[in-house]
Amino acid sequence: MLALLGVMSVTLYKLSWRNARRQARDYLVYFVTIVMAAALIYAFNGLVFSREIADLSEKLASLPLMIVLASAAAVLITGWLVSYTTGFMLSRRSRELGTYILIGLEHRQVARLFFLENLAVGGAALLLGLAAGGSAVSGIEGCDAGSVRRALPGLPGVLAPRRWG
Repeated sequence: MLALLGVMSVTLYKLSWRNARRQARDYLVYFVTIVMAAALIYAFNGLVFSREIADLSEKLASLPLMIVLASAAAVLITGWLVSYTTGFMLSRRSRELGTYILIGLEHRQVARLFFLENLAVGGAALLLGLAAGGSAVSGIEGCDAGSVRRALPGLPGVLAPRRWG
């Protein structure tokens, strides 16, 4: 019996991967959304803990709070969007998922199949988003904040490029 369950699991994994590739066009919006949201949230949180932003926030006391609130808003919007996209994908693929039940898969196996598809797409998008967010934080920290200094003349150049030496 355990060997049969192991074979069934491998088959579900293969079927999930095949379905995710076949539904790539439908998952594209989901993928891009997760990449952008992960990058945005990572960048916001990276900025909150940045030394340069800490120096800047001495002059602008509400800056860390504004960044945290923007990050929280991005999390809430992303959660709603993932929920909406998942519901859309379920309704779009209801016939296919119903066919799986008709050929003998149990409801929990079909749910696991759909979960594995979303896990594969979401995991890849999350990794790409974290890499993009890390690059964004590095880019923001390394840029020259001339416009900030012009807007706030008494502000020291805390976002100036780091010097190598």
